Amino acid sequence: MSLTVNLRIYIINYFTSEKLRHLIPNQYLILTAYFPAFVIQISIGMLIPVLPLYIQEIGGGLELIGLGVAAFLIGNTIFDIPAGFLSQKYGYKKLITISILIQIILSILTPFASNFTLFFLLRFVIGCGIAMWSISLLTNISNTVAQNKRGRYLASLGGIHRIGFFTGPLIGGLIGAHISLQAVFIAQAIILLPLFLFITIYFIKSKKENVTLPKTIENERILNTIQTNFPRLLRGGTAIIPLQIIRSSREVLIPLSATVIGLSVDQIGFVIAGASLIEMTMFLPIGYVMDKKGRKWTSIPCCILLAIGVSLLPFSDTLLSFTIISMLIGFGNGLGSGALMTLGSDLAPPNQRSSFFGAWIFVGGIGGLSGPIVVGQVANALTLGIASYCIGFIGLLAAGGFYFFVPETLKTKSEDNETHSNPT
Repeated sequence: MSLTVNLRIYIINYFTSEKLRHLIPNQYLILTAYFPAFVIQISIGMLIPVLPLYIQEIGGGLELIGLGVAAFLIGNTIFDIPAGFLSQKYGYKKLITISILIQIILSILTPFASNFTLFFLLRFVIGCGIAMWSISLLTNISNTVAQNKRGRYLASLGGIHRIGFFTGPLIGGLIGAHISLQAVFIAQAIILLPLFLFITIYFIKSKKENVTLPKTIENERILNTIQTNFPRLLRGGTAIIPLQIIRSSREVLIPLSATVIGLSVDQIGFVIAGASLIEMTMFLPIGYVMDKKGRKWTSIPCCILLAIGVSLLPFSDTLLSFTIISMLIGFGNGLGSGALMTLGSDLAPPNQRSSFFGAWIFVGGIGGLSGPIVVGQVANALTLGIASYCIGFIGLLAAGGFYFFVPETLKTKSEDNETHSNPT
């Protein structure tokens, strides 16, 4: 029996264990969505404790640290809309394999970047690759899962992301502390290479068609998609943009706050992993709450606790206090597990999913790329503590956006009349 077949059986057995069987639709999604998401999130998480320190190592100050962390998010955001149409036209199979290949090649090249400009460009293109992966993933799941079950399935995906973010910082922190910061990028490529080979072979052998939309929908222009759905995007953006600002700002605030009190790279990795551990224990109950009570029941408390947590970071002066505050931030973020994906999936018109997701994630990406930049610029002009307070205030704006402007999108089963495919 080939290595590919053995790996496929192991993955299926793991994700269809008794605890997970009722959460994941079928084998096809396990192999083309959940397992790749897990591996990719590990690779992304590896950089969280080391990226700000690496940018400092190549000569970047506070303002460049924020910009360097945001480079990935800028590429991701700019390419979200084109990725939506590429997925719609060519199908998710091609985009998934190309995305993973881009990540492998550029992760190998990044540690050889001799200056900040080249580093920024490499991280920007990796962000474009992740955009292709994200849109294809969300379209695949949304086309398969009914609206009144999306909360738990997408929260489960959010939980898998958090498991990856728990594992990744541990690996990245240890490699950065005991080998070098540059070695973390090479380790990323090593982790992604087997995934690329597996997913490529599986897609070649799979009899499942590469899903595309009908030609009349495929040729729809992006401006028409945005114009048609502008009210939905505008109302959702009042909450999603500030939420993504506070979420992405953690990638700068937490490592820099840790260095201020003298923590090492591996200690930073362990603390971030601990916060991610809190998050990943919450995705199951949060998914059920979203599907039973509504999306706002989890999104609003998420924003409030994130705001409180980041505002407390300037008061941490020991490893213990820093860890407790990071855990609070992790708990708050865990309450929003799957919030962005679930709300976007609810709002997306059935015949415009890929293009709407491109626009929707673009809106969220505006907030995502803004977070590190805001932190870097405010910290450079004033102090890191004031930057934390500014991000905390933005978190409260996110809570207000969810409460006052975003409609409750949960429907009952009888109201959900959409037709979904069920790939096997």
